[in-house]
Amino acid sequence: MPCPDRGGGGGALLEARVVSVDEANNSSTDVIGWLRYQPDADAPCVELITLEFGDGKLHLQPNSTRAVDLRVYDDDALGAVYAGLIALEEWNVLTGNAGGGAALEAYMMDVVKGDGVARNALKAKLGAVQADNISVAGRTRDKSVSLATGSSQVGRYMLAVLVQDDPVYKAGGEVWSVYTKQAVVQDQNEPSIIIEEPTENTFPALTNGTFEIKGYALDNGGANAIAMAFIPSALGQGALEDVKNALKDGGNAPQGVNVKIWPTVSGNGIDWPIGGVVYKKYEFSFECDVFNDFKDCNGDLENEGKLFVLYAKDDSHDVFETFKLLAYKTPPVVVSSLSQIRQHESNKDLTISFTATSDVGIQECKLEDVTDLSGNPIFTTSDGSGTYSVVIPSSRFAGLHDENKTFRITAVDGLGNKAAPQYSLFISDIPMLEDITSDSADGTYKIGDTIRFTALFTESVSVTGTPKLRLYADASCSGTPFEAKYEQGGGSVSLTFAYTVKENDEAAKLFTAGAGVSPIDVNGGAITAASGESAVLDKGRALQSARSIAVDGVKPSVTVITTASRHYKEGETVNFIVSFSEKVLVSGSPLLMLNDITGGSGSYKADYYRPAAGNGQQFSYVVKSGDTSSSVNGAYFLPADMNLITDEAGNPLALGGAAANVTGAAVIDTTPPDPPVLYIADASGGGETLLAADGFYNAAKRLVIKSAESGVTMKYSLDGEVSWTPGAYVDLPAPTSGETVYQVTAKAIDLAGNESNLTDTRNITIRNNLSVLAVTSKTPDGNYSSGKTVTFTVSLSDAVGVDDQNKVSITVEGTKADDTSSLSTAVSLPSHSSRQSALSFDYVVPLQSSRAVMRDIRVTQIDMSGVTTATETRDRDPPLREAGASARGL
Repeated sequence: MPCPDRGGGGGALLEARVVSVDEANNSSTDVIGWLRYQPDADAPCVELITLEFGDGKLHLQPNSTRAVDLRVYDDDALGAVYAGLIALEEWNVLTGNAGGGAALEAYMMDVVKGDGVARNALKAKLGAVQADNISVAGRTRDKSVSLATGSSQVGRYMLAVLVQDDPVYKAGGEVWSVYTKQAVVQDQNEPSIIIEEPTENTFPALTNGTFEIKGYALDNGGANAIAMAFIPSALGQGALEDVKNALKDGGNAPQGVNVKIWPTVSGNGIDWPIGGVVYKKYEFSFECDVFNDFKDCNGDLENEGKLFVLYAKDDSHDVFETFKLLAYKTPPVVVSSLSQIRQHESNKDLTISFTATSDVGIQECKLEDVTDLSGNPIFTTSDGSGTYSVVIPSSRFAGLHDENKTFRITAVDGLGNKAAPQYSLFISDIPMLEDITSDSADGTYKIGDTIRFTALFTESVSVTGTPKLRLYADASCSGTPFEAKYEQGGGSVSLTFAYTVKENDEAAKLFTAGAGVSPIDVNGGAITAASGESAVLDKGRALQSARSIAVDGVKPSVTVITTASRHYKEGETVNFIVSFSEKVLVSGSPLLMLNDITGGSGSYKADYYRPAAGNGQQFSYVVKSGDTSSSVNGAYFLPADMNLITDEAGNPLALGGAAANVTGAAVIDTTPPDPPVLYIADASGGGETLLAADGFYNAAKRLVIKSAESGVTMKYSLDGEVSWTPGAYVDLPAPTSGETVYQVTAKAIDLAGNESNLTDTRNITIRNNLSVLAVTSKTPDGNYSSGKTVTFTVSLSDAVGVDDQNKVSITVEGTKADDTSSLSTAVSLPSHSSRQSALSFDYVVPLQSSRAVMRDIRVTQIDMSGVTTATETRDRDPPLREAGASARGL
């Protein structure tokens, strides 16, 4: 739709409410908040910079380089802009003479949201009218537009602006806006005629048969004469030049034709500035009488399309403007009591009432008996619109027995438009079936409901036997009927029939036979007048003409039960959508019993939740502790709950006891998996070993996480449970310097979302080179004599191999007791074949001549230059960690 002239802030606050209504029509309202409506938030907008005048039009000067200034903008970006001035005559052709109102609004909506035909036609027209129209592509959000006028471009125009936002931002399709404004390009040297009302190509509203053609003439000097003429349709455009000359000559109509010329008007005018130039505005108003002013060439009243010529004259120029109005062709509206009467008894008077109305008045009304060969009307009036009542005496029907009469009401309005509806009545001198109706309310009736029908007669009838009223499920009244049995009413004008709905009965609407076929089967009995003559049974009005009664004896049934195929854990809700054969209503709290669940409390019942799409209802089951099911495959309703689920007629559910299959695999698992097991491996994944304790490594490693349960997701943490990452392994790179310590733990999550307990936390230290972690002695403290062995163990940060046995050693040092001097000995690594991270060195206590005691034996130096690690890095100067023993030399 078009944006406001000045956009940007035209929003509104809307209160959002939810209104709930139950089956008893009780309602409650909940306010859920406020929403802001911003009409120009998505559609591009146009702002008119050029001022308009008090008549709602743009008034422009010819030959202007900036006749119209516009601003076009969008909240994200503009895609294209088309703008131009279209001559009003061309605009009317383009829009299908959409002068205004709903027709113009429909055209504008078609341009914006239609299939593009109207939009492309408008784009082409804009391109043809203005050479400087704009087509802008790109990401511009705000665009200034100026339109020029040519030197000869004088007259009435439509300013049209067509804007598209940037389609890059609209995944759902392009968005267009259209803006229009009537414009007048005013010549500085000659008068310009503007007609304000009525709208061209319409029929104007009347006041006592009259309307006014109103407007004004603009001139830069003095418009000293304004006149108007009507040209009969028979003359049309052919008389246009003669009429123009007659207007210039002072208003004398051409000889021999009924051209209507209104008296010339003039005045002083008021000042009207346009673009810095002060014009004079001369208003005019010509009153037209549709019953007297518009005559054809024979002098008779004409009701055809009307052609007007308006004339304005200043000191040096004569200007003419043609203007057209439509003819009034709407026939009168006739409403009569005859539309409700199908038959009439010949021994009774007939009262006929009717009205005839028209916007241009009623000239004549008459009532005729079409079957009367004399052709004389029964009633005639020329009083105009009103309500008339005519009584036709029974004598007019004397001797008629089972015959038809046709009446016609003719109404002619003030312009000669005519309506002549006809009505037929069946006339008889014996009782006739007049109407089939019902005392039961319109609606749908369920199994066990009794519906009562009434057969109305024109006079009292007697009944023998048990007649039946035939009711059908279709308008053709074919097939096997439902039969309503006669109950009572003999001796009166009203007979009552009753029908009780049985299971499997179904009819969206009940029908009875119309005229020509009796809806009543006398069933061996009779329906007669007091004279004993059989009543006429085939002329009455059918049940369906005034009543809408349906029967529904079909119980609803379950067609399918569906659920989502996924795993559920304790506390989660499993939703079941139960689809029924028809729309159902739920009262109370029915339960859906579920099969194939074990291990829990034993109460596997899904509670009713709410209606679902289509004919469905949703039931929900919350998984309880211990529940388990490889798939919930069956569900059913208990017989006690069947009456809580009914169709709209009230029939209860037909399913109970037997389980219906469930579509979808709902797997219920409330048991958490076992904790996973952690392994440490080489960076490539080889050499995998159980991570049973903290580990120190001199190379990149891979942490591997395994579980015995299939389908689980592993998650691990390297930062003491601060953050978790899914994965069955993680690579632990060696740092560029120093060491990195990982606090490793893991857990397993099964398909239902159950989580295992955490593994024990392990500290994994990765260093960037070979390091001595510890130097220990497994030989206990004590005194050791010569020849005894003290074993020292050097623990390394990674498993090593030996390249050169002679370059792997430790230096053991002690202090002599007698002179406190030091004694040191180099100890080499024994034979070493496999890769190990702990190397053992055996120090044999030497024989000392002085038999002095050497105290505090310790490792003071380690040489690892002969080893190779997995990453080929060597630590030739590791930090020493002391370990010691005491020995006495012998």
